[in-house]
Amino acid sequence: MILEEQNAQLRAENGLLKAQIAELRARVTTLEAQLALDSQNSSKSPSSDPPPPQTPPGSQRSARGKKRGGQIGHRGTSLRQVATPDNIVVHAPEGCGGCGAPLADAPVVTTLRRQVCDVPEARLLVTEHQVETKVCTCGHATPGAFPPEVRSLTQYGTRLRATALYLVTAQFVPYARTAALVHALYGVDISPATLCSIVAASATTLAPVTEIIKTGLTAAPCVHFDETGISVGGTGQWVHSASSPTLTDYAVDPKRGTAATEAIGILPGFGGVAVHDGWASYRHYACTHALCNAHHLRELTFVTETTRQGWAGRLIGLLGATYREVDAAKAAGRT
Repeated sequence: MILEEQNAQLRAENGLLKAQIAELRARVTTLEAQLALDSQNSSKSPSSDPPPPQTPPGSQRSARGKKRGGQIGHRGTSLRQVATPDNIVVHAPEGCGGCGAPLADAPVVTTLRRQVCDVPEARLLVTEHQVETKVCTCGHATPGAFPPEVRSLTQYGTRLRATALYLVTAQFVPYARTAALVHALYGVDISPATLCSIVAASATTLAPVTEIIKTGLTAAPCVHFDETGISVGGTGQWVHSASSPTLTDYAVDPKRGTAATEAIGILPGFGGVAVHDGWASYRHYACTHALCNAHHLRELTFVTETTRQGWAGRLIGLLGATYREVDAAKAAGRT
């Protein structure tokens, strides 16, 4: 009787251990899957990737039968001579290399041309505006008027402001480094706070353009929507993008979901095909939805790397082959 009780107890403990082992295996699988996530096989940003291994991860691009280097029809960027240079410097021989006779009046039989392309000397150009007051014969004094853009005793000009704005917003040069670069090039001091004011003023000026872009995207037949995390002043926020082949809108919002989408105002009135990653908040809108194949490829790569299931690799090949077929059809002028 005692042996039967011990056996029953061992069987119960064995069943409990098996259940715990199964639970731990599931947790290990989940944790390993989380560790395996990176920008190559998920929607995580590249900045969150661990240090790269000695060999880079395999590319999802496949061979397309093209030779290395520039393709036929590709417009190169080689430096070329211009027909009308700004300056011409003539280097004429002073004396004959044979007998030593002077060649000042000798005829020129050939001329070889070489051109040096350089930027002009960078210096600050200061324009002073003076308003005169004149007195009429009737005795009335009438002053002139400054141009509307000249508002201060001393101010930065439009070209300098545009240069600084381009460095900050198009080339993503930090504010302090932009200020240092402007000083190094032009010898003028400009503070990061002033750069912030220039960016803010330009954003206000471009607000009507932003609305035109949003209107164009809302009416477009197909638009890709996406969102990615960003740090704004040390606070996590989201960059929302909406893009067509000709238009792109970026918007930063503390929220990722529907509240941000409503505030941005493109997707709520959109009636075309919305291409996205399947994020749930997109599904609320009554347009046609299409899932992004770039996200599919990353997720299939994750399945391939973590589970070694062959179907995922075959599906990657199918999607790539489908893309190449569509690409070739477009190149041939087919719909």
